[in-house]
Amino acid sequence: MTTGWGAIVKIIIDTYDPLNRRVQMDESAYRHHIIAGHPEMQDELDAIRETVETPIVIYRSRKDTDIYIGERGWWVVVAVDFRYPEYGVIITAWGTNTEPPVKGATIWP
Repeated sequence: MTTGWGAIVKIIIDTYDPLNRRVQMDESAYRHHIIAGHPEMQDELDAIRETVETPIVIYRSRKDTDIYIGERGWWVVVAVDFRYPEYGVIITAWGTNTEPPVKGATIWP
């Protein structure tokens, strides 16, 4: 995939959520934002992808971002921005040992 400026973007997650919406994450976002800010997500691409594909809940945050919550013996939270009509973009993800609260309108299940 290329950007409007001709730069090549390596997509490392390209999947669908339970609402059949396409969701992607590029390598730059993973390395420079997610891992940099949330080192617990190092080597956790499967946890991020599986949380999008099979979340416990999806809710719409106050910032119009969809938040996916999953559980793998620890909680995984993934934020997806659907500003593009064709797909959503994973903008961040983090892990926690405490069940995250739902702060917005539940959109799935």
